[in-house]
Amino acid sequence: MQRESEVRASTAQIGLDRLIATLIATCWMMIVVGCGESATSRSTTGTVSEADAKRPAVVTVEQVMAQLDRSSLDTAVVVALDEAAGNLKNTGTPAAWGRLGMLLLAHDLYMPAALCLDEAASRDANDARWPYFSGIALRTIDVDKAQTRLRLAADKYGAEAVAPHLRLVSLLIDQEQYAEATHVLNELRAREPTNAAVGVDLARIAVIENELQVAYDLIQPVVTQGRPNRSSLLLAAEILRRLGNQQAADRCRQLSQQAPAVEWPDPQYAEVLALRTGLLTQLKAADELYMRNQVEASINLLQQICLRYPDSEWARIMLARGYIRIRKLADAKQQLDTALTLNPQSFEAHFRMGVMYQVSQRYDEAIDWFKRTIKFQPSSGVAYRNLGLCQLAKADILSAEASLLAAVQTQPNYFDGHLALIEFYLGQRRFEEATASLAKARLLNAKDPRLDALSQRLGPQQ
Repeated sequence: MQRESEVRASTAQIGLDRLIATLIATCWMMIVVGCGESATSRSTTGTVSEADAKRPAVVTVEQVMAQLDRSSLDTAVVVALDEAAGNLKNTGTPAAWGRLGMLLLAHDLYMPAALCLDEAASRDANDARWPYFSGIALRTIDVDKAQTRLRLAADKYGAEAVAPHLRLVSLLIDQEQYAEATHVLNELRAREPTNAAVGVDLARIAVIENELQVAYDLIQPVVTQGRPNRSSLLLAAEILRRLGNQQAADRCRQLSQQAPAVEWPDPQYAEVLALRTGLLTQLKAADELYMRNQVEASINLLQQICLRYPDSEWARIMLARGYIRIRKLADAKQQLDTALTLNPQSFEAHFRMGVMYQVSQRYDEAIDWFKRTIKFQPSSGVAYRNLGLCQLAKADILSAEASLLAAVQTQPNYFDGHLALIEFYLGQRRFEEATASLAKARLLNAKDPRLDALSQRLGPQQ
């Protein structure tokens, strides 16, 4: 039977990553810093006066809730919003206005969120959260108001809170206000000279102002120390390209494909992210359990999700993935059949069906499903790779080589595709081709220990 590591690799790289990519890019911050309130999340320079807390609202709860298209919202989100709105009607406190605003912001309902957060800010001028969250909400609605609120929030939080200042800087750069952005960044850099996010933003401004060597000096320590994110590596690639070092630029661009697409940590905004609820949030929780090898717990959660959201194609696909992992293949097929009934054009469901037959060594059926998968997405390197492995298992050497080559031709940065091709050439004792493929793989991820193992197998043939 195919090795578990191969199956796991083949089932971890499909479109599920695209579904949760945006969530990972934001919820990673919550994982890093926790969901509680930061020590710097609010100003303590004063207290809320009774008059401010009880004065008539500029906007009513009913007006806010009337802006929502409830039919387009997840049921769990509607329940949470109704509960917060009910509490606001009963209390009318700044905290209740802020709570409803944060819930709305957590689910990308920006305009009603800004209304609530501005109301909270007007009733409690001491809490830095309200102008900060309002500025984030208004970013795509009213840039001038967003800038005013972010500037106020940065001042209230103080220099110790980096993230609010970086949000302000990002907006200033977008508005081509480079002098003020540089001033803010230099003040942050004086306090935290090794802060990667500050260095990256200063490098962005240096590129815009065509100070390429300055930009390189700023970005170089970011990408060579620690674990840079994707945007940092892409910025480094552009700087190197403009400096004329195309080889190093290509290397950074290749590395960016393997780098995490995460934002910089924002302890203050984590309080908003913690309020996310609904289907996508639950799917992400199930995926995190799976990736931590808590497969049974992931399956249990997904079974509950399928009961609550029976028409969720992705819940079915993820549940099938778990069943495949623990070799409950009949249960996996049942879930995939349902997913394909919900969406007959689902690339992911076709791919998983191929994997299900692959691990059960029913290679003819697996080959058929992988070929169908490729028709839906001809650029899928992982589908070509698995197709090639199935063809190799049937001793169809010519077809296997063609498929494995297609995997790295359609996705040149697909590292596991290169590994499979090296393994193929080693098995065929075609050492020259194996050596060439190994060199290409090293350009993508030279530190991967599997390359050293393959290199040892090549030995003097290299």
